[in-house]
Amino acid sequence: MEKMLSAKDVAGIIGFKDMDKARRVIRECVHMENPLRVSESALQAWITGRTFCPGNTIKAEELLDDLRMPRRRGGTQN
Repeated sequence: MEKMLSAKDVAGIIGFKDMDKARRVIRECVHMENPLRVSESALQAWITGRTFCPGNTIKAEELLDDLRMPRRRGGTQN
């Protein structure tokens, strides 16, 4: 069984002093509402999704290739 974290635990992990911010973070994750709790894995996924990679690990060309929209073929765009 996974450990369920309260708003106080989440605030301690993330470093928030404001409990309202910690509650907002919990509500952005997959959570249970009464009592307000979030699992450790859901909080870890939330943190991972909002963490940036260091600048030298991904080449700029690779990043742009993933973000580029494919061109439309066989027609005009009017």
